[in-house]
Amino acid sequence: MTNAKPAGRVYHEREDHILKITIDNVAKKNAFDPYMMEQLSDAMTLLETTDDLWVGVLCAAGGDFTAGLDMPKFFGPNPIKVERRAGDIDPFGLTNQCSKPIVTAVQGIVYTVGIEMMLA
Repeated sequence: MTNAKPAGRVYHEREDHILKITIDNVAKKNAFDPYMMEQLSDAMTLLETTDDLWVGVLCAAGGDFTAGLDMPKFFGPNPIKVERRAGDIDPFGLTNQCSKPIVTAVQGIVYTVGIEMMLA
């Protein structure tokens, strides 16, 4: 396990009944590390569990949506381990799925996990 400071983040902001979720790791073409996946799960869980949030919009800072996973941080010699809490939404849509619509606003590069999120 490593104590490296996260390079990117996923943050959210609310506007009326819409939750805007932004991927922000422009230096790495918005590649996801495990902390960012946890933040995405947190935002999707907030959307799911808040009655007066009706829809989510998933977008990205910069010119690219996502280059996918930052593989060394998931599978390298010192991977970062972040456990998803029971009941939280799975961003991949494999287990706990969000029942509310999420519009995925894609631009530029979109690989691996970005394609999976568009299809979830």
